[in-house]
Amino acid sequence: MVEIRFHLPDVPGNPFDYSDNDVIATIRQPDGKEAPLPAFFDGGSTWRVRFTPSQTGEHKVAGITRNGQPVQPQRLSRSAFTVKEPRGPGFVRRDPNDHARFITDDGKAYYPIGHNTAWDADGLVTVESALNRMGEAGENWSRIWMCHWDGKNLDWVQEKKIPLGRLSLEVARRWDSVVRAAERNDIRFQMVLQHHGPYSAETDSNWLEHPWNKANGGFLAKPEEFFTSERAIALTKAKFRYIIARWGYSPSIMAWELFNEVQWTNAARLNPKTTARWHDEMADFVRKQDPYRHLVTSSMGVYPELLGDRLDYWQPHIYTADPISIASRLNGQKFDRPVFLGEVGPKGRFQADDASFMRDVLWASLMSEAAGAAQNWAWPVVHAQKLYGMYRSATGFVSWCGLAEKRGLKSITVEVETSERGPLTFGPGGEWEAAKETAYAVPPSGNMAARGWLPRYLQGDGNRHLFPYADFDVTFDQPGTFSLRIAEVSAAGARVVISLDGKPAAVRSFPRSAEDRKEEATIDLPVPAGQHVIRMENTGGGWLTYRSVTLNPYGYRLGAVGKGSRDYAVCWVHNRADSAEEGTLILHDMEPGRYRVRWWDTRDGKPGREDSVTVGADGILKAQTPSIGKDAAVWVAREAKP
Repeated sequence: MVEIRFHLPDVPGNPFDYSDNDVIATIRQPDGKEAPLPAFFDGGSTWRVRFTPSQTGEHKVAGITRNGQPVQPQRLSRSAFTVKEPRGPGFVRRDPNDHARFITDDGKAYYPIGHNTAWDADGLVTVESALNRMGEAGENWSRIWMCHWDGKNLDWVQEKKIPLGRLSLEVARRWDSVVRAAERNDIRFQMVLQHHGPYSAETDSNWLEHPWNKANGGFLAKPEEFFTSERAIALTKAKFRYIIARWGYSPSIMAWELFNEVQWTNAARLNPKTTARWHDEMADFVRKQDPYRHLVTSSMGVYPELLGDRLDYWQPHIYTADPISIASRLNGQKFDRPVFLGEVGPKGRFQADDASFMRDVLWASLMSEAAGAAQNWAWPVVHAQKLYGMYRSATGFVSWCGLAEKRGLKSITVEVETSERGPLTFGPGGEWEAAKETAYAVPPSGNMAARGWLPRYLQGDGNRHLFPYADFDVTFDQPGTFSLRIAEVSAAGARVVISLDGKPAAVRSFPRSAEDRKEEATIDLPVPAGQHVIRMENTGGGWLTYRSVTLNPYGYRLGAVGKGSRDYAVCWVHNRADSAEEGTLILHDMEPGRYRVRWWDTRDGKPGREDSVTVGADGILKAQTPSIGKDAAVWVAREAKP
């Protein structure tokens, strides 16, 4: 970055608002082309321009304008400079040859893998110190919020008065520090420009304290007016323009995230079209103002229709108990842009013992078809539990097997046969939404089609059309049990009916109550040996949620997920048992030939055993696993023909 400083004394109007003071510095590049760059106000009479050159040679300041008219700046820090060698891979882009993936300006693949560091965590860790640890672990992605409680919102700082239309230079300089920390550590991050709390009266609401609220001397009567008020839109655009001018130079900003979880705002609930129109307008504005063409995104639960159609990639957030279902959520979907999970976690607040969830969802997501890893939300847990090592292992594996550079990999069916069977537990990957399927074949491997879209809400009378029931086609090789673990029940009550081969076999009623409530209950159904269809449904008035379904004894003791092509595959193998297990890894539809099977120790983060196997005309690859305590990863590739 090259910074040019100059002074413009006695500028009238608001120096933070480009509609009053549109200050542009034009750089003449070595090829003769001119690059107009927005300048930003930095206090007193000081203005700055930050420029990231892409060419070698001499650059000159061709002129500075204010509102389109030439001005003569005072104390110009430099009028020319020479670039000997541009450094770094450049900015993150969508891959023009693969619309579902990312690359950098140098043409290399970019695969996001990291975790959120939204704000300073209660004295435990600052954003900058977390970025330092993440960089040491090889992580390359994060997500950081502009929020008032953390002193990182330019126009609203808790317990401080900022005049309407003005921005805090103290906050801006804090963001300078954050951006520099990301640059030092080679981390790309999404700068989250807005979040749902200020514009929601219900979910995580900050509306009652918002300075734009009329009750506090502002101009908005209702939180939903943020998306339609001309004044709010103008002030927001002015802030966004300042953000672009001050930090748009940095390739460490992967994308401008326009909004965090807009589905929780009043506007999304009352009139979703307003949030879509707002996103379209803001995405167009940001692209027009940004000379570096950063990607533009926004985040949501499972409602992309709230975000318009102008975003470069989508960022769903999912919180439910089964990490493998979460990770498989995006498999087999036909998206016209990159998609990866920007926040994941178990339903409810993270606890210290949720480290296993974080490991499992990270490794399972590396085997998914998403454009990046599933990004854990709970950065304080990562820091307090010293979990950076699990990221070091994961990023080491991705580098070792060249996974980021592989194209066209699809989810594959992986089996790991074991001599004995045990509990097979799976849970939902969906939220409050329509089920894509109501029939699920359950093999002993646990690899179920559409598992990631199994909704967490089993609906009753009110919304039965969304998820009326689930039929599980099972085959027990010996008598066992089907267990459904309930999590919550709505105030309207619920009635769970579990049927075996069309006949009700277990019924549990949950009465109405004053409010929605947690309900830790398990419903068990004995199941004879053989093939059966087990249906679970809710015939009551309200909804209920469930944590998991368990079939026991049913599944292989080693489970696996993977992705690959006809001659390459990566898999993550996880142990469902209490003791170390061995088994036979089985892949189908492989090209005949000789293959190297390379195992990776996910705990120590280093290569393990290496074997050589032959695939015959049947296309089936079989390889013995090492003894697996908790989990292991494996890389399979066909050897080059002599």
